[in-house]
Amino acid sequence: MIVEYVYRYRLYPNKEQDKFLNIQFGHCRFVYNKLLEISRKEFEEQGIKWNYYEYKKKLPQLKEEYPFLKEANSQSLQESVENLDRAYKTDSRCKLV
Repeated sequence: MIVEYVYRYRLYPNKEQDKFLNIQFGHCRFVYNKLLEISRKEFEEQGIKWNYYEYKKKLPQLKEEYPFLKEANSQSLQESVENLDRAYKTDSRCKLV
């Protein structure tokens, strides 16, 4: 018999940490949605499906186009790219077929 435990933690960030976290979450959300928009548009127009490396190649271009993305950690932005790719691979409703 396997017993699973759940641990819940609550964060109480100070104002500086709260600002930092909001920047990270907001920029990651922006990158995810922007890459989703671009990939869907390209699929509809040209029928090209993207993979993880195509998303990853677009990230530096997004940083040039939207300079505010340089405020966020690059690892956070790369993780949102990986999350987008994982969403297409695991959820059949998201696949561009």
